[in-house]
Amino acid sequence: MKEVVTGPCGSFRYSCATGTWWWSEDLYRIHGFEPGGVVPTADLLFTHTHPDDLPVLTEVWGSVVDGRLSTPFALYHRLVDAQRHVRHVILVGEVTPGPDLAPDEVRG
Repeated sequence: MKEVVTGPCGSFRYSCATGTWWWSEDLYRIHGFEPGGVVPTADLLFTHTHPDDLPVLTEVWGSVVDGRLSTPFALYHRLVDAQRHVRHVILVGEVTPGPDLAPDEVRG
């Protein structure tokens, strides 16, 4: 039987209105950064996504922020941290709609 290795569990918030992110300390570490060491952005997230998983992640994320996906979501993918280590992660999130029902915030 293959050994299952678990690691830290990070969290994030993304404001659709401003395009700004908040990452927990563990999420910085998962990406190989010291907390506060970089400014989280979608570009940073995509840059650290394994190239084979990038099309699926960009499609799911695009569906979330443009309002096509308004239900909770989960996505397995690999990321390549700042030290070039491949990490297997599960992204779980949900969208909070604003008063006009357009996406306001994404949390995960």
